[in-house]
Amino acid sequence: AGLPDEMPAFVDAATGKAPFPIIVAGRNFGCGSSREHAPIALGAAGVRAVVAESYARIFFRNCINLGLPVITCVPAVDAARPGSQIRIEPDDGRVEVDGQVFTTAAMPPFIIDMMRLGGLVPYVRTRLAASDEPGCAGHRVVHRDHGRCADLEEPGGAKPGVVEDPAEGVMVTR
Repeated sequence: AGLPDEMPAFVDAATGKAPFPIIVAGRNFGCGSSREHAPIALGAAGVRAVVAESYARIFFRNCINLGLPVITCVPAVDAARPGSQIRIEPDDGRVEVDGQVFTTAAMPPFIIDMMRLGGLVPYVRTRLAASDEPGCAGHRVVHRDHGRCADLEEPGGAKPGVVEDPAEGVMVTR
C-alpha cells in the first residue's frame, strides 16, 4: 500500500502541497475514511480530482459533497503510470490518459454544478438565493419536488432553527 519507493513524497514538506493534482487509485479507494477530513485534506494538499477503479461509498459521497471530483474508470486506471498526463471531463464522462481517451458514465448535471460551486453547501446556498418563491427570505425548506419553497412556523408563531422533516424536505437556514 502507499506510493512506490521511486515516487517522491505525496506532500512536499516545504509547501504542504502535493505535486499530483490528480490521484489515480485502485479498488475501494477511501476505505476507512468515513469523515469529511480525508477529502478535505486531499483538497488542502492541492488534489483536484481522483480517478479510481471504485470507491468506498461514504468517501465517494463526502468528496462530491465537498466539491472534489471522483471518477470511476478502470481502463484509465490501468493505462495510467507515474507522470502520466491526465485530463478529466466529468460532464462528458471522458478521461484522457497520455492521449488515450476512455469513457465512463457522465455525472448528472446537478452533481457537476455542485462540484463547480465547491460542494453541497455552496450549491444549496446558491439554489436558495436564486429562488423567487414568496416567503423565501428567511427560513426555507427545499422540497423534494425541487420547486417549492416555504416558510415554516412552529406552534405559537416562532420560526424554527433547523428542522429535518423527511416527508417535506430539509430545512435550511441562513
